[in-house]
Amino acid sequence: EYKPQHNALVESFYSLQLHTNNDQTNINLPILLVGTVIEPQITIDQSVVHFPPLLLNHTSKYIIHLVNSEARHFHFDLRDEMYQLLNGKQSCQLQYKPDHGIIQANTSLPIQVSFTPLQEKSYNINSTIRFKQKPEILNLNIKAQGYALHHTIHIINDQIDKKSLLDQVNKIDFQQVFIYQKKCITLEIQNTGSFNFDFQCILPINQMIQLSHHQGTVRVGQNFVITLSLLSEKEC
Repeated sequence: EYKPQHNALVESFYSLQLHTNNDQTNINLPILLVGTVIEPQITIDQSVVHFPPLLLNHTSKYIIHLVNSEARHFHFDLRDEMYQLLNGKQSCQLQYKPDHGIIQANTSLPIQVSFTPLQEKSYNINSTIRFKQKPEILNLNIKAQGYALHHTIHIINDQIDKKSLLDQVNKIDFQQVFIYQKKCITLEIQNTGSFNFDFQCILPINQMIQLSHHQGTVRVGQNFVITLSLLSEKEC
């Protein structure tokens, strides 16, 4: 019985000796046993996965396939750098489902790759797939980029005074408005990041307050102007 554990040529020398009862005839037969290993035909349909740029804490999923072209099953174990550290902090979440198990003979097994960036950076992660009774490992490379929104919102009144809104509840004061007088304030959204982003404005139902735009896209390096108007129809 020959069970190879390494991808190499194996040679073993034996001597077969035959003796008669009267010890008059002795036969010594040298035997050379030679074993060679054929690497099992197990592959993945792609060795590099490119995720699109992802907003921090958002998850993207991708399916790869493990392909077994042999007439027997194999046990596999997928090892990854799931908890990559950057400056002592976890920088991403990378998961495979399943990450271990059995791939049956002459089948293809789908594996789901889930990636979530936690820091604003580029990612280049190497993972390995190991098999029992298959010396050669399979390598899987994950490439991705995590990004955050970089923007500022300014409020401009009719005196052209410009003020930045903070990441909290901001008070917008129209000051004194006469009945049937329309007063406007300008909101300016500035995109200082490297990616376009969409926005949506949600206002409570109020017939006196109107927005020029309820949604839109702010492109890289540009501003988007929204007019917030108040039309007072009664004293309040």
